[in-house]
Order: sequence, then C-alpha cells, then structure tokens
Amino acid sequence: MNHKVRKPFAVLTTAALTASLLLGTGATAFAAETTTTTASSTTGVKLTFPDIVSTHWAKSHVAKLASAGIVKGYTDGGFRPSQDVTQQEAIVMVIRMVGLEEEALAGSGDIVTGFQEDAFFTKYVVKALEERIIDMSEETAAAATGTTPWGKRPATREWVSKLIVRALGEQPASGALGFADASDVSAGAAGYVAKSQELELVTGFTDNTFKPKDAVTRAQIATILSRADKYIPDDESKYTSGLVSSLSGSSLVLQPAGGGAARTFGLNAETLVFDAEGGSLDRSALTSLTPIRVIHQGGQAYYIEVTGGAVELESIDGELEALDIASSSLVLRRSNGSLEQYDLTSTVTVTNAGGTGLSLSQLTKGSEIRLQRMAGTTEVSAIVLIEEAFNAKGTGIVQTVNAAARTVTFTDDKGSIVTYPLVDGATLTVKGQPLSDLSGIQSGDTIAYEIEDSEIVSVDITVQKYVTKTGDFQVIAGDTITIKVNSTTPEAFIVRPNAAVSIDGLTNPTIGDLQVGDVVQLRLSGATNQVDQITVTNRNVTKLQNVTIDTLQAEYMIVRDSKNAVHFYKITDRSMFVLDGTAMTDQMFKTYVAAGRKVDLSVTSDQLVRLDVVTKVSGTVTAVNATARTITVSTADNASTTLPYAQYTVVEVPLQSSAGFADVAVGAKVHLSMGYNTNEVQMIQVEKSFVYTLNSVTAATRTVSAKDAKGSSVSLALDSEAKVLGRDGQPAALASLTIGQPIVVNYAGRRVVSVQEPAAVVGKVSTLDTTAGKLSVTDYNGNVKNYSLTGGISVQKGTTVSTSASSLMLNDRVSLIVDAQGKPYVYVAQAETRKFSGYDAAKNEVSFKIAKVGDQSKYTAEANVKVTTAAGAAMTMNQLKENDTIVVYLMNGKIVELVKQ
Repeated sequence: MNHKVRKPFAVLTTAALTASLLLGTGATAFAAETTTTTASSTTGVKLTFPDIVSTHWAKSHVAKLASAGIVKGYTDGGFRPSQDVTQQEAIVMVIRMVGLEEEALAGSGDIVTGFQEDAFFTKYVVKALEERIIDMSEETAAAATGTTPWGKRPATREWVSKLIVRALGEQPASGALGFADASDVSAGAAGYVAKSQELELVTGFTDNTFKPKDAVTRAQIATILSRADKYIPDDESKYTSGLVSSLSGSSLVLQPAGGGAARTFGLNAETLVFDAEGGSLDRSALTSLTPIRVIHQGGQAYYIEVTGGAVELESIDGELEALDIASSSLVLRRSNGSLEQYDLTSTVTVTNAGGTGLSLSQLTKGSEIRLQRMAGTTEVSAIVLIEEAFNAKGTGIVQTVNAAARTVTFTDDKGSIVTYPLVDGATLTVKGQPLSDLSGIQSGDTIAYEIEDSEIVSVDITVQKYVTKTGDFQVIAGDTITIKVNSTTPEAFIVRPNAAVSIDGLTNPTIGDLQVGDVVQLRLSGATNQVDQITVTNRNVTKLQNVTIDTLQAEYMIVRDSKNAVHFYKITDRSMFVLDGTAMTDQMFKTYVAAGRKVDLSVTSDQLVRLDVVTKVSGTVTAVNATARTITVSTADNASTTLPYAQYTVVEVPLQSSAGFADVAVGAKVHLSMGYNTNEVQMIQVEKSFVYTLNSVTAATRTVSAKDAKGSSVSLALDSEAKVLGRDGQPAALASLTIGQPIVVNYAGRRVVSVQEPAAVVGKVSTLDTTAGKLSVTDYNGNVKNYSLTGGISVQKGTTVSTSASSLMLNDRVSLIVDAQGKPYVYVAQAETRKFSGYDAAKNEVSFKIAKVGDQSKYTAEANVKVTTAAGAAMTMNQLKENDTIVVYLMNGKIVELVKQ
C-alpha cells in the first residue's frame, strides 16, 4: 500500500543477484493472488468475496486490501480466509502493499531463485530480495530444509513479523519479549516480533503466548497489512484523506487534508464504508466535515474509512458585511470593527446552529456567522449561521414570556411562532400607557412590536387577553357582580353566561355559592371587559385523617381527632360521601357511616366537603411492626399510612398455597382490606406479575390457558372484576388476545387482577452492561429503549430459559417486554443463513432454497419486517433476488428481519 518513502537500500544488481541465485526450474500451479476472474461487473474491482460473510471479523481489512488491489483471492472467486497463507503469497501481498509491484513485474523473468516458488511469484521474490525485505542467506538455508517447497510453506507468525517490519523500513526492537513462550521465538526473529508488537501489527493470545511457529491465515495477514497501512504515506493516485464536503447518491466531494481543490469521487451500490475499528457503516454516517480516507481508482471510490481523528478546523467569528455568491467570497466584520474578505470553496456548506442545511442566499447582512476552514488552507469550507439579523414591525399574539431570559415568544402576522430577546431599555406599553416590566405581558395578549437587529425594541399591548380585578365580594344582582377593590371602592362588572366559578374544595360550584367575606379574583376578557372566571382565593380545604365520628345528624356531624379535640361541620347538599374512592349509595352510607367509625374528612371553613371511608389501601410496604401489630405503606400519592392488623390477618401471596407475615417484605406491593365495622387490616394480598405464553381462551367462562417460561401449563380463572387489556393498555375483549403471544398476568394474592397483551419492543441489543445492570435495545425505527436489570431478567432462546443477562450478546435480535415490576423478559430470535427463492406479497410469505434435510422452505414475515443490506442500508422485499444469501431472523416462527449478505 502507499509506498513508504525511505532511503535506497544497498541492493544487489540484477546481474549480481542472478549470479548468486541457484539454478533450477520453478514449478507452475494455480495459487492465490495470481489473478481473479470474479471482479465486479460494474466496477472492475474486486471488493468482496463469497466466503467473507458480513459478520466476519476481518471483513473490513480484506475489503480494504481488495479495493487497493493488494489481495485478489483465488481463481474460483473465493478468498479462503481460514486457509494458511503461503510464504510466496505473503511476499506478493507485501510487495503490493509498499507500492513495488510495477517495479517487480518490470524485472527480468529469467532469474531462478532456487527457492522452489511457483513461476508467477518469482518476480515478486526477486524484488523482495532486492529490497532486503527477505534475506537471501536466511531463505536459502531455509529452502534447503524440509520436504515442502519453500514457496508453498505456510508463513509463520514470526516470519511474517520479520517480513513486514523490513518492508516498512523499520529496525528490530531491542529488549526481551514479555510472552510466556518467548523462548520459542527464533533468535533472529525476536527483535522483529518485538517491533511488530510495538507497531501494533500483531498481538499475543489471551494466555500471553505468541505462538511464533503457528501459521498465519489469509484473514490474519490481511488484518496485519491493514494495520500497517497507517505507517505508509498516501499515494494520491489511489488514496486520498480529508473531510467530507458534500454527499449525493452517486458522488462524494472531498476536501483533501493537505489543502487544494476539492475532489469528486463516484459512488455506487458496491462502495463500502467502514469505521476505524472495522465496523460497517451506512453512507448516512458521511456527514459534512467527517474525516475520511478514500481508496479509489479512475475517479471511483471503492473503500471509504471514517478515520475518527480530530478535525483541525480554524473558526473565525463575525458579522456578515457583504456576500458575493458569483465570485464565492464574502466580507466579515470582526469584533474589533475591522473588515476582512474570505474566499469560499466551491462546495462550501451552510448550516444553522442546529445543523440544518441552508443556502448562501439565506445569509443576511448583519447576521452573526462562524467561518470554518481546514488548518493550513485559505478557503472557507463551512459557514455556521449563529444568529440571523432581522428587522421588522408587525402585530402578533403572545405565546410565552421568559422574564429571566428577557425573551418574548409570539405568533407573528404570518402565523409563525418566533422568539426574540428585548434590548436593554425596550419600550413596554399597554395601549400607549407605560408598563413597568415584562410581568405585565401575558399569554394571549395582542401586541404591536418593532424589531431591530433581531432584538425587540418596543412592545405595545393593543388588546389584553385577560384583565384581573381582585376584591371583597359584595353581591350578585342579575348578571352583575359587585366587589370592593382595595376594601373601599365598589366596582361592578358584567358576568358572562356560564362563567366559571372556582372554590377550593367544592365540586362544580356556581355563583350561588359565593358568600360575603369571600375574596374573589375576577378574570375579564380584554376584548369585551366581561367576567368569564371567578376564583375565591381565601377558602382553603383542610384534610383530617383518622378522625372518629362522635355525632351524626342529617345537617351536621361532630368528630374527635387523635388528640380528642371536638370539631363541628355542617353537612350540605354538596357534601360528598365516598367508600374506597367510589360515591356511596344510600345502603353503603347506612352500613359504613355511623358513630364510632374512623373516617377521613375534607373541610372548608365549617362545611364538610368530603367524607372518605377507607376499607382498602394499596401501596408499597415501608415497615411491619410485629410487636405493635401495625403495617405501614406508602400509597400512590406518596402518603404514608400506618394501620393496625388483626391477630389472625390472612396473608395471600401469588402462586403460594400458604403464606404468613414472613412473606410480606419491605418493598412489596400490597393490597390491604379491612372489615366494614372495624379499622383493623383483615387481609393482606401481595401483588406480583408473571409473563406467560397464551395457549387458548374461553370467553364464556373467562378462563385462560397459558404456559410459563419453562413450558409448564397454567390455568387462569378471571372473575368479573379482572381486567383484560390490549397492547395500548385500554380495555379489550378476552377473545381479542393473540394466541401464541406473551401475556402479562398481574396477581393480588391468589386473585388475577388483570391480563394484558403487552406491546413488545422488537430490535437488536445495542448495549449490555451486566456490571452496571443496564440493557439497551434499538428498535427497528431507530429508537433506543433502556432497561434496568436490578430486578432480574428472563432470557429465552428457543426452549432454553436463563435468568442471567450474560446469555445475551450484542446485536442479538430480540423481542422484549416488561412485567408490572419492571423486570424484562427477552425472547431471542433464531438466526439462519439461507438462499432466497421468492416473495409472495399477497400472503406476505418468503420462500428459501432447501439446503439440507429438515429445512423449512417458507416463512410468514411480520407486518413490519426489516430488510437491509449487510452494511445496514434499507431494502425492500422486491429488491431481493433469487440465490441471494440472506441471514433470516425468526421469532415465534415468523420473520422479523432479513439481512442480505
């Protein structure tokens, strides 16, 4: 690759070399790297090989070397990644890598090395000897040993280390090797092994061995050569580094790292894109100013690598003074007032601060902009519009006011919602009268505004949305309300029909509920000056808990609190009586509301607003006191309630035949039930949820048959109060649940509270951190869903169920649901590699070729099945062709994803 610039070696002349080589006859045989007959029909360059699948660990390295013509594979089209590379093949690859192939092929074809290499490789071997990449005496001695011809011998790890270090023009490193098997490294190779490790070309194994005599596979040497690439300067005829300037479907414009004119390269469906670590990328990753390295031939890009290195950009800020699009130049006013002219590249990009693309014509004089150019260049390659200069007068409707930031957001006379800051000293008025501060501007006000240089210089409220008046209520007469403003001045206002009345603690209050002594706030429409809302501000609702009814009459009640203090409250036709959140019937009232009963009250002044009888409490256990026989729970509204429990309280735990207080742990979700004539807890039901697979339903008897994760049968009987919920969480018919799909069953004790068909997240595992207890799944719409593993996990692969997250792997395709406690249940898709046969759109059915006995030929695809290339580009079913190699992901026997290799 990129021929390394180095001082000439003291090499032998061809004549001298010829005289020093042994005479003999070179053998002829088909071998790798001689030629290829399966180059792309559209590009003429071999990019991929049928035996290098999309998931192969060396795919990017092989593709890089193939696109540069360093590896060419076998005449049958394959690369044979797991096959040992021979010494003669390794030499060809290295000669090509350092840019010496043309010189090698121009040499004499009559030289005989005596090394027993195949005829095709002789010129490469000679060039390697000339450049001292291999040593004649070393290889002559080696060729004289063994029974396998020298050229066809597997290249060992220590031999390849020596070969590549010499090819890079580097010297052996000194010092001892740190490998456990360092003594196995040949004395003459130790320095080269150390240097190759220093250059990060080769690494040891996990057991800290190097295994110097092991053969190097073709995939391994491709990886080593790919790593060596960074030590060889670019040959601009094949390799160009720089920043992405623009990208279209068929071309890429690159700003070279060394400056100069932008270069345009053609793209097609076979162009490959990878990151610096060898991960396949979609072309969408090639955004503006992305640093990349392109391997190209004849103006066509074949291999693009996102280098990930830091982009050195010079930024210049200022205000746009002038712009000449025709000559691609602009004048910038700097902060010190000086004017500077800058030239623009032909592919200059323009974006706003949020990254949205703009055109040059959208830049206005006075706008604050940032110019960006590559270090060492003079032309500007990117312009960021930081703040657009704007001047205008108009009217609008206020949306919001941010007093801290001094900004006003309003709908302008074009219907657009805009936000602008106020200049210091901006004029604020209401119908021409001075306004003290921004608090006087309210949402809904109609304003006349003036903007200069993108800042508001004046706001006049022409029509107020609302005007408020506060005072002491006096009287209602017809449609007129009279209040005393400042407790002295009576003022009368017309009340609109159906004006809203708000009195804290009263349900659906009316004007008739207003009382002398109420402090009221009237809201008047700015357009009509009529009252549309009346709010009483001095009435407060007080809540009393666990008071005991002392006396109960039709029109009043007397209660005692925990300190034995007596309280008197009037009962009106608006007083509410509630049992466990439901309004009481007359019979319930007679049963539950009587002297001696403990109740919760909501009162305002001396009126009873609401009486609550609580016989059921749900929440999370925070404490259990066995000595005092009390249980404390935190309810959904974060209230803490402590209740006594009876000596023989019943405890029910889901799927347990018997339970006691030892099964009621702090943190458990529970339902507490008390008797109608007692305040003691009589029953504790522990809440849990389980995930089953639905087998069948019998709607008439409300029974459900299912299987748990281990395949055991479960029968569920639903009473009339048990809820059935669909994927949207709304009530659904029992018969609407999908057979074969997961269901979440919530229990309260032994009773089934609800059955729900959950909405599953289908996608691939994108983050897995078992130490931190975190799992992320990216669904097929690109949304990332995060889950906690602190409450455990269930992972099902086929018929195997695991409770360990370590049974998952990154990029596993999964369907995931969570139960009521937040525990994830993960179903892992089965992956198969098949040959595509056809697609029946009417049946949504995909057919595959039969490869072995037992293969299923047809599968139904899910409605939202995902189809992509191995690089991640979206495809449709109709783009798949017969005999395409496809990785099929199956969930419950249906296809959820297809990946074309």
